[in-house]
Amino acid sequence: MRLNPAGLASCILAGILICGTARAHDQWTDGTRVPGWVKAYCCGVDDAHLLDIGQVHRVIGGYRIDGLNRVVAPWHVYPSQDGQVWAFYNGGFGPDALVRCLFIPWSF
Repeated sequence: MRLNPAGLASCILAGILICGTARAHDQWTDGTRVPGWVKAYCCGVDDAHLLDIGQVHRVIGGYRIDGLNRVVAPWHVYPSQDGQVWAFYNGGFGPDALVRCLFIPWSF
């Protein structure tokens, strides 16, 4: 999978502005450190949401998360480091929330 350069730049800038000095999500549920690029690209302590695998569905064009209107494009999907499903989004979990990163187990 590739990163969308324009999206990456926008997310980094938004992360800097939104996160400021706040610490981003530091550990996966298995205790391993969250890589720096995840904090920069997906960012925000309030942006990390642990989901149930049953809430995510593979569809044409990417992945759909129950309750959201937008399909998560494949270039925003990454392998989960701890086997859990993580969605990084801000603005609340309303139907128009924008998922910046979705981490899913490889076996999904």
